[in-house]
Amino acid sequence: MRSERLCLNSITLSGDLDAKLTATKNAGFTAISLWEKDLRGYPEGPQAARSAVARHGLAVPEFLPLADWQLTTGQAREAAFRHAEEHFDFMKSLGFDTAVVVPGLGLGTMDQAIQDLQELADLAAARKVRLAYEFLVWAKWQRDLKTSWDIVERADRSNLGLVIDSFHVFKGGSSLADLREIPIERVFIVHVADAPDREMDLIEMARHHRLFPGEGTLPLSAMVSVLREKDYAGWYAIEIFNDEYWKREPKELAEEAMASMRKLLG
Repeated sequence: MRSERLCLNSITLSGDLDAKLTATKNAGFTAISLWEKDLRGYPEGPQAARSAVARHGLAVPEFLPLADWQLTTGQAREAAFRHAEEHFDFMKSLGFDTAVVVPGLGLGTMDQAIQDLQELADLAAARKVRLAYEFLVWAKWQRDLKTSWDIVERADRSNLGLVIDSFHVFKGGSSLADLREIPIERVFIVHVADAPDREMDLIEMARHHRLFPGEGTLPLSAMVSVLREKDYAGWYAIEIFNDEYWKREPKELAEEAMASMRKLLG
């Protein structure tokens, strides 16, 4: 395996945050992706949770998620952007600098999507926060790499980039050719997950049936090859939602996650 930086998304593991941190560190990962609920739900509070992460020596390359801010109108939009400011203030108080944001799931227009993203990026920039924009395969139209890059490029903000999530890339019909068109400095993080080759509702598959690399049929090695060709030097974060995996111990899951990433990146 080369010198790629390996991160484990906390959602991959069962158990409480302390168990996840221990398992992540012991398996050899140097970073953990954290969700707002990881911090808010910690018994001693968010700052104590942040201290626990620091004691394990783990970096936090992304903080998830911010949703429901795009393609809203009126009072709903005002409330959404107030919440966004609170979200950015909260993560900065904990020392996190990259927020994963997901697009609106409804129709709307391209111009509105771009304007909303510009405004959100400006709020984040005022707090020295980067936005990693992650398209979702079940969105009405912001569901592929080409469209999402078009929105990010036209939003034209220096603190704005993309999440490349293997599940959403390949299940949404994006191609490796699309990936080659993205300037590599605008890829803020890569999410890695495999998926089965079967007919199923994509939300159901994404939230309950993702697989470790090598257990499904997504062309993950080809994706990594393109990223290496483009000299991607950021984090690879393994992000698995799987009901059966969550029945197992965090230690076992973290070790299997690391083994699958070493095989993929070897």
